[in-house]
Amino acid sequence: MKAVLVCVGLLLGGALFAQVAPNGGALMVNTPKGIFALRSGVLARIVPATLKVDKVMQIYGALPEPPGQGSDREAFQKYYAEVAKRNAPAILLVKDGDLLLVTGDIFARINQDTLKVEATANLKDSTETADLNQRGFRQDPAPGYLLVNTTLYLLRAKEIVSVNIADGKLTRQPLPAQLQPAQVNYMGGGNRGGGIPGGGGRN
Repeated sequence: MKAVLVCVGLLLGGALFAQVAPNGGALMVNTPKGIFALRSGVLARIVPATLKVDKVMQIYGALPEPPGQGSDREAFQKYYAEVAKRNAPAILLVKDGDLLLVTGDIFARINQDTLKVEATANLKDSTETADLNQRGFRQDPAPGYLLVNTTLYLLRAKEIVSVNIADGKLTRQPLPAQLQPAQVNYMGGGNRGGGIPGGGGRN
C-alpha cells in the first residue's frame, strides 16, 4: 500500500509548508534552497535542475549492520528497534529559512543551508515502557500538529505537547482516554463513552 502524503500550505507568521507521512513513508518539500527529502531517518537536499543530492544528514546516524546468522535474540531486537525508529511516522515543515522535523521521539529545527540542527527536543514520554518484550515494535500514529508563531503543538497518542521551535523547550499534558487513538478490544465492552446518543446503531 502506497504511503499517502498530505500537503498543507499555510501562512502563520511566515511561509509554512508541510508534509506528513505514515510509517516508512517518504517526504519531499520544495523551498528556494532546493528540494528536501526525508526517508528512513535520512534528510537530503536535492538540486532541482540536476536532481543531484548535494547535502545529506542522518538523523539517527548510520543504520547498524544487521546481526549475523546465529546472533542472539537481544541483538535482533536492538537492530529491529533501530529500523523501527527510522521508519516512524514523520512531519516535515518549512518555516522561513528552517525545516521543522518531527520523527518518532525527535523534534529538530534544521538550517536549510547547512542541514545543521539549530534546536532540538526529546519528545519521549517518560511513562512509556522501554521494554521491547512488552511494547514490541508498535508505532504510534503520526501526531496532529499546529504551528502558531514560534510554538509547535503536537497531538500525540497519549499527550499533547507544545514545543518552542526557537529553543526546543517543551510543555506537555496527558490526554484523556477519549482523545487517545481507538484500540481494538477483543474481549468486548471496550466503549470509552462520550459518543453520540444512538450513534452507530442498526435498524
